[in-house]
Amino acid sequence: IAVISISCSNTTPLELYRFYAMGTWIEITLQPNEESQLALREIEDFLYQYEKDFYPWVEGELKELNTSITDSETIFISPLMLELLEKSQFMFNASEGRFDPSIGPLVELWGFNNMMSQMTVPEDDDIQNLLSERLTLNDIAVNKSINAPSVQPIKRGILLLDFGGIAKGQSINEIRKILLNFEHENFVINAGGDLLVGTTDPQYLQNYSIGIRSPREESIVFNIEIYSNESVF
Repeated sequence: IAVISISCSNTTPLELYRFYAMGTWIEITLQPNEESQLALREIEDFLYQYEKDFYPWVEGELKELNTSITDSETIFISPLMLELLEKSQFMFNASEGRFDPSIGPLVELWGFNNMMSQMTVPEDDDIQNLLSERLTLNDIAVNKSINAPSVQPIKRGILLLDFGGIAKGQSINEIRKILLNFEHENFVINAGGDLLVGTTDPQYLQNYSIGIRSPREESIVFNIEIYSNESVF
């Protein structure tokens, strides 16, 4: 954990804590209290396990899910996986497939899952073959039972979910819960650009404007208005 002190007008200085996880820096800015070290240790443990469970190319829950569905088997899942699947299915359908975590086979085909390997541009035929063989989020049935949530395939095919586009966003909501459990009232969580401004103090409950910068020039493309305790990812 890296710690950086930040001066401010309050009597208790702000501190910035940094963790490296999921291929990026997770930054937490807060006013420390007596419970801060316990909270940070719990966050560090959570991130370590979360990174294992939700990265599809190491042994963990997501890899087990992908393997089971590809083998046409039903698998029980954790509440956290259920939440991630529900959000992903909603966004997959709302975006008409533009947000697509089932893109994992194409990630492998291009070689993006292994930065140490030589990446090559795949042939069009190989891309089309994978697209025809793979399963999407609409090809699996999610049982939302509170006691034993599970997933089963609707048809045969290859499932390789890659939650790189949503997992960090979910992780900051879990970090928020940990900070609140250890009585931290005001904090900012930044996970590689996924942001959450958290507070329980009524005087700080307000709207915030986040500017989205153009990737091609030094200008703001548009602003997103959010309220305290909402996350953007």
